[in-house]
Amino acid sequence: MHCYCGGCYSEWMKDSNKCPACRCKVKRVNRNHLVNNLVEAFLRANPGKKRSEEDLKELNEKNKITRDMLYPKRRYDDDDYSHSDTDNSEYGSSPPPFIGGPSSFFGSGSASNFGGRPIPGQFHCRQCPTYVGPSPSSHPPPPTFTCSPSSTNHILCQCCFLPMPDRRAEADSNTPPQKCALCNQPFCHMYWGCSQPGCNGCLSLFKDMEVSEASLSSSINENPFEWNVLKDYLQGQSKTVKDMLRECISRLDSGQHHCSDLRITSDVVTCRRCALTPMKQLVYLYRSDIPTSDLPESARRRPDCHWGKNCRTQKHNASHAARYNHVCEQTRTS
Repeated sequence: MHCYCGGCYSEWMKDSNKCPACRCKVKRVNRNHLVNNLVEAFLRANPGKKRSEEDLKELNEKNKITRDMLYPKRRYDDDDYSHSDTDNSEYGSSPPPFIGGPSSFFGSGSASNFGGRPIPGQFHCRQCPTYVGPSPSSHPPPPTFTCSPSSTNHILCQCCFLPMPDRRAEADSNTPPQKCALCNQPFCHMYWGCSQPGCNGCLSLFKDMEVSEASLSSSINENPFEWNVLKDYLQGQSKTVKDMLRECISRLDSGQHHCSDLRITSDVVTCRRCALTPMKQLVYLYRSDIPTSDLPESARRRPDCHWGKNCRTQKHNASHAARYNHVCEQTRTS
C-alpha cells in the first residue's frame, strides 16, 4: 500500500484515478490504522510538533474520502452500522474485510474514529471495551487487560495481521512478549495465540520454535547431498530431526556452539523468520562435529573441495556435490 494524507489525496483524486507513487490504478482506499497509531504516539511524546488548528481544519475541509469509498458494497446505519436485511453484497452478513490495495490514506482524525464515530467493531482488538465480534478460544489464554479508548495504541501481528494492544513498553514480567527480540516486529502468538491458519508459533522462545524438516533442508550449504548424508546418519543413530535440534540447543547453552548473531540464546524471543538462519547454522555445526568414521559409507572417502563450504558448484551440480566433501573450510583463494 502507498500512504497519503486524506486531504492531499483528495486533491489528487480530482485529476487522476491513479496512485501518485506507482501510477497504478487505485482499486481500494483504506484507513491506515498502523500509521495513525504511530502518528498519535509521536504527537503525545512531541506535542509541539502538532499541526495548528487552522491547518487541521483546512485539511479536513479538503478531505473528500467518503464512507462509501472506505467500505464499498456495504451500507452501515448511522448509529450502529447495522446493514439492511435485503443487502445482497458479496460479504453477506459479515462486515467487509480490511484489505489493503494499491493505495491507502490517513487523515487528520484519530486512528480509532472516522468523522467522530467509532469505526466498525471488527477493527478493534478483542480487549477493547467497544469490541463486537467472536471471542475465539486461544492458547495461551489472553492476559487480563482492557484497552483504554484514549491512551491504548494498537499494533498488527505480522502473521495474522489482526490488532492487539501495544504493551511492548510495559516492564511487567507478567505481560507476554509481543515482539521479536531480533527484528522488533510484533507478533501475537505468545500474547494470546495467533489465529492465522497453519501458524505453528510465529513468536516463541528460540528453543521452542517449531521448524519443519523442509525448512532445514538447505542448512548444509544448500547442498542436497550433504543434507541426505546428515539424514542417513541420524537414521543410523535412531535419531529424528527434532532430536538433533534438541542437541543443537543443548550445545548452544553449553557454549560449545555459537551463532553468528551473538544475541541468539535458547531463551531469546524470536519470530520464525529470524530463528531460521541461526537454526541452520547450528545444524551445520552439528554436521561438522560428526566424525568421518561415523558417516554413511558413501560419504567417508571423499576428498575435500578446495572451495569448502563456500563452493557455489555444490548447489547445482549433483555430481560435484557427491564427489567432494563440502563440510570443510575453503583452502583455495584463486
